[in-house]
Amino acid sequence: MSDTNEKIPTIQDLRKEIDALDAELLALFERRLFIAEQIGSIKRKQALPIEDKQREKQILFKKLKNLEVGGYKKYAEHFFNSLFAISKALQQDMQNFYLIGMPLSGKSALAKQLSQATGIAYIDTDNEVTKKVNMSISEIFENEGEEKFREYERQVLEEIAYEGKLIVATGGGVLTYKDNARLLKASGKCIFIDKPIKELQEYFGHKDLGRPLIRDAQDIEKLYYERIISYRTTADMIYSTNEPFTKLLAYVHDCIRSNNLPKIN
Repeated sequence: MSDTNEKIPTIQDLRKEIDALDAELLALFERRLFIAEQIGSIKRKQALPIEDKQREKQILFKKLKNLEVGGYKKYAEHFFNSLFAISKALQQDMQNFYLIGMPLSGKSALAKQLSQATGIAYIDTDNEVTKKVNMSISEIFENEGEEKFREYERQVLEEIAYEGKLIVATGGGVLTYKDNARLLKASGKCIFIDKPIKELQEYFGHKDLGRPLIRDAQDIEKLYYERIISYRTTADMIYSTNEPFTKLLAYVHDCIRSNNLPKIN
């Protein structure tokens, strides 16, 4: 029984206190999301997984151990699980869409179309490399060699992974260098733009397109069979250029929707 002389707070008093606490919580929550977003950027750049259930369990155990009112435990557990889920959803929402595939398969054009249809910015790794070193791809190959080009390309990929939420047209040989495939898979979805080899050869013809590894139709065939397995095994989705663009767009939209906030039991 409470002391009769003790003043019992009114609902208005308690609601005023809750409003003040909510303002503090919102500011802290905003800061927490900002930090979670930064952590997500580092995870993408370092090809680390978004989810670490074991770490979540350890954090939850430590926090609940310090709870003063034992009867609040199930509510506190729900609260922290909600925070974990929101942080993961935020980090997933920042993943990229990487278009992989052979040179001349139309990755750059499709990236632009996807960007226009979704409102997500697009970027072309070859263009970023040339801007980075102020040389054309052919000049880099001629002056510094393919290995140096791949190093520049990797640097660009890490910057793109860190930035997040981009549609990325990659170079045809992006999967040939070190663990680029792991970096792409960890920081986004990989879409293989599958253009038939005969169409690639017909498109090439005898034109000089400034592709240092492609001098004739035979080079296309050689590269195709060297890379096709990597493209297919890395891809989260395979899109044939003979299929309607709406299929590709639907996949991207499905991925975006799947990053909505999950339900917490």
